[in-house]
Amino acid sequence: MKKGLIFYINWILFQIYSKIIFKIERCLYKKFRNKKIKRRIFLSSGNISLINVLTIIKQFPEKNTEDILVIDTLSSKKEFIDINLKAASLHKFKKIIINIHTGNNKPYFVIMKHNLFKIDEIYAHPKLDYIRFIQPMFPECKYILFDEGIGSLIEIPHPNNKYISEAKFMKYNNKLDRFGWENLQINNLNTDIFKELSTNLTKLCPFDLQIDNEAKTVVFCGAYWQQFSMGKNEFYKYQNSIMKKLLDNGFDVIYKPHPRDIVHPELPCGVKIINNRLPLELYNIDVLAIISLASSVSLQMYHYWNIPGFADICNIDIKIKNNIQNGDVIQSVIGEYTPNIAKLLEINANNYTKENLKNMLNKIMENTLALKPMLNQNNNVKFLYDKYLKQEEMKFGKQR
Repeated sequence: MKKGLIFYINWILFQIYSKIIFKIERCLYKKFRNKKIKRRIFLSSGNISLINVLTIIKQFPEKNTEDILVIDTLSSKKEFIDINLKAASLHKFKKIIINIHTGNNKPYFVIMKHNLFKIDEIYAHPKLDYIRFIQPMFPECKYILFDEGIGSLIEIPHPNNKYISEAKFMKYNNKLDRFGWENLQINNLNTDIFKELSTNLTKLCPFDLQIDNEAKTVVFCGAYWQQFSMGKNEFYKYQNSIMKKLLDNGFDVIYKPHPRDIVHPELPCGVKIINNRLPLELYNIDVLAIISLASSVSLQMYHYWNIPGFADICNIDIKIKNNIQNGDVIQSVIGEYTPNIAKLLEINANNYTKENLKNMLNKIMENTLALKPMLNQNNNVKFLYDKYLKQEEMKFGKQR
């Protein structure tokens, strides 16, 4: 009750501030500002989206800018904040704000707290809170979208998108474009710049496990068990059965726990474990393949580092509910554009050299993508997306 009351008080203050005080400050700023200096705010969630911010700054350089970075995150872990500050140090930001997005720490309140009315351009990933609340505070500002990884491929066009004319996105594997924002001018991000920045950052936070150059290594990325209809023990047993089969087939297996796994599951004998502080996608590692049950890492590692990915979405019972979630659509994207793990489990690594295996697995990934249409032309995904969009538009109708 108390938290709810605090939220509504904050909300009333926000409305007063945004509709009166903030508008007066904005008018004064526009009238007397130094037009030679462009002030930009970047609304990032950290990690991959922060590297995308740095890619934009380097790929589309502008003179006479002052840049403010807001890392709007659910994570309050010190190690997460420290590593993102290291990443942010790769550019000279005028100000860096860490906002732990919990309770009343909504991003639009950050604008108030830090008095950030002196803004000419806003760069933000396609978060609905940003488009619904922050964009209307700066109606005359240029508002530019950028992605934060494959997880933001599926977004809902909001009525305010008429104010958004530009986007800077990755076109993952030259197949994965966007649903919902077809009216935007899209400038693709340069993957080589992303890789250069990632390499600079990962030198500060190296891979915490030495990989044998001669070993036929694959990385198994753990999934969050509650995504699936299986019980927790059954799910971990299923994951372990796949890793056991890979070991039996002559592969070295490294396990990367899912970030939500506080207690690591018991693993088959012989499986190594890594606990890196950065997303796996930022590391260029010498492995044959990335394996997951339902993770975008399977696609992103191939896009960035040409390391093929395998998933198991076709063979497991994912919870597709009447209430379709963004994640359900993303899982269908992974299932469509990633080869099924069965193709990998058919291979006995003992019968091939590491180089032969590398060529073989890359060919499987290459052929899978070659047979698929562009994402916005994929009817299997579009069916689910349209259902999701219709459901969300009904919610917006109620909100408006």
